[in-house]
Amino acid sequence: MPSRATAIRGAEAAVADACRQLEEARAVAVADAEGALRIAQEEHKNDALRALEQAKIKAEEDVAARLREAEEKLADEKVSRMREAEYKLDKAIDDRLREAERRLRPEVESRIEEARRTAETRAREALQKAGPRLHAVAAAHVEAAAEKARTARALVEKLRAAAKAGEEDGGGNHKAGGTKLKKAASSSGSSGSSSRGDKAS
Repeated sequence: MPSRATAIRGAEAAVADACRQLEEARAVAVADAEGALRIAQEEHKNDALRALEQAKIKAEEDVAARLREAEEKLADEKVSRMREAEYKLDKAIDDRLREAERRLRPEVESRIEEARRTAETRAREALQKAGPRLHAVAAAHVEAAAEKARTARALVEKLRAAAKAGEEDGGGNHKAGGTKLKKAASSSGSSGSSSRGDKAS
């Protein structure tokens, strides 16, 4: 049987071998842990980068969406303010036009009334000035017509007298009677024309 010393040496050798294996296992574990840690860190870094990139993209999308929304709101507000400004401008123009019309209307009506009175006065004056001339022209026309009527009646009387004289002279003097009638008519016509010319002058 082995002695106690041999057993102790065997035990010590076993302990030493166990310690060595433990150290080796510990070194392997540390190396594995460090590798795993590096891998985990790398993966975490990659995840963080991906998350950061996604967050950046999402933030850019959010910013772009908010900018579009803000632009739309600004455009709507701009249109609304322009309409409001246009309405106010139109109202202000209308108010000023009404005010100007209210101030100018009495003056315009006064001028119109003055022009109407002036026109009526001028028309009355022109009528008064033209009255005697119109009366004279009308009287001249009436007198000319009366003279023409008198001349015509005298001509008829001469023709009747000449016809009666022709009948009394007999059939042989018809030609002379006709000549006398023509002369009488010519003489009456000339005298009528001369009389009308004197009246007209």
